[in-house]
Amino acid sequence: MKKYLNKGYNSGIVAYEHDGNKILVKFHDGWVYEYRRERIGDFDYDKMVQLAEEGAGLNSYINRNRNVSKGFSNKFRA
Repeated sequence: MKKYLNKGYNSGIVAYEHDGNKILVKFHDGWVYEYRRERIGDFDYDKMVQLAEEGAGLNSYINRNRNVSKGFSNKFRA
């Protein structure tokens, strides 16, 4: 997983990984959430990847967007 840059200094996200079909987002509490393109849609998936790469805004995007916050496919500890 790549370290999340956290440019806003207040994100709960510490790392992420994506492969074109899914994005894994690791939070500071150790939980990793898996979001799949086919479940959340192309727009939200692409936006999440963009925000992850920029290192800012991903946590807020997940929290504000019900389609994403409720659309994770899997959750596990890592």
